[in-house]
Amino acid sequence: TATGSAVGNHFTFKKTGRSWLLFPKYQIVIKPIYPTVMTNRNGAKIKLNNQLIATSDSTVYSKKIGPIVPGQYRMTASGTVSGHKLTNDGTYHISSDKSYNLLLKTISVSLNTEPKDTVFLNGKELGTADGNGEYKLTDQPWEANMTVSAQYKTSAGTAKSKSVELVDRDNNQDIKLNFTNLVGFSDADDLISNVF
Repeated sequence: TATGSAVGNHFTFKKTGRSWLLFPKYQIVIKPIYPTVMTNRNGAKIKLNNQLIATSDSTVYSKKIGPIVPGQYRMTASGTVSGHKLTNDGTYHISSDKSYNLLLKTISVSLNTEPKDTVFLNGKELGTADGNGEYKLTDQPWEANMTVSAQYKTSAGTAKSKSVELVDRDNNQDIKLNFTNLVGFSDADDLISNVF
């Protein structure tokens, strides 16, 4: 009998008889694959081609899925973290039993500025720094080109800090928001105390 294979041995064909006694008849046999999907949030819904395949039950979740036929698939993980709806959506060519990480990525940082400054993320007001000049940004959905800044208003006008771009390695770090060409609150307080 004749046999053969194609596409990395995922599809095989074999002769199974004859049609009309003259023509060879073949059957395609597909070797299924069993990839693993992973996510980092409890309660995340995981979909394959818009069909729900799992709901995570931990922050370190993985599940072997399949059997599926090698090909192109849309995989999505979605969930709510600290009131923010997060989605990781992508198209993948799945041709082996490897793992696919569908992280719902957030960033948390402590922003340090002057007391009672207004804090901004990508130009949108977040809130006000506390009496120590700290503002905690917690589980903010991650996106490229995130910038943070601060400003304060006085009777003399408004001062704005330099914008700081957040990067991956800033997660769980302290970020200082500096004002250029201005004396900081604590420096001014020290200066006045020294004068008297």
